[in-house]
Amino acid sequence: MKINFLILAVCASGWCISAKAQDEKRTVYGKDFTIANVVDAAKLPSLLDNKTEVDNVVAKGKVTAVCKAMGCWMKVDAGDGQEIMIKFGDHDFFMPKDCDGKTAYFTGKLFKKVTSVRELKHLAEDAGKSKEEIDAITTPKEEIQFTATGVILVG
Repeated sequence: MKINFLILAVCASGWCISAKAQDEKRTVYGKDFTIANVVDAAKLPSLLDNKTEVDNVVAKGKVTAVCKAMGCWMKVDAGDGQEIMIKFGDHDFFMPKDCDGKTAYFTGKLFKKVTSVRELKHLAEDAGKSKEEIDAITTPKEEIQFTATGVILVG
């Protein structure tokens, strides 16, 4: 009987260690949230049909770029060569500068915005673009953006 209890205790502790290791692969930035009713980043533009903003969205996408200066914004792949710009309130939190290629779950507000030339140049500078690439920015850009209250990186 004692041997069975010992085997059960060893198996249970191994399961707890395994579960903890999986949790370590999930890193929360900003406010934690439940990953439920997730919208793929490629479907985010369709949420804005006939709307200028949608609040309380939980979405998922692959990180394609992140601010190399501070980690104060990131972009995720939205398919067809499009990206969604994600900012974190008024610098409420920052992302790791090396999170490119990771999967991110994010929650917050989705909206349409016209980004000025000045801001586009600033963002290009933050992304480490060359002077020639920055100088080539001459027109504002209408785009879909996201203000995240929380991000969960996995992987």
